[in-house]
Amino acid sequence: MGLKKIHIRNFKSLVDFKLGNLKSFCAFVGPNASGKSNIFVDELNKEYDDWKQGKVNGYSIEEVKEFMKEQKAKRRGSDL
Repeated sequence: MGLKKIHIRNFKSLVDFKLGNLKSFCAFVGPNASGKSNIFVDELNKEYDDWKQGKVNGYSIEEVKEFMKEQKAKRRGSDL
């Protein structure tokens, strides 16, 4: 059993943050002020930078659209 998605609302600067389709996840546990959040915030910043550049998991929006079109065409072909 594992996490499939993360949804954070109204935590510090995260108003409505969603991260889904997680393949694997690692939890950092430790006392307050030990630096756990620094690792998490760094990863969130990378995702946010991709989002600002119009990317999804490192792929451009155009690449994602093309992938979706290919998947739709494959589904249509299997319906025949």
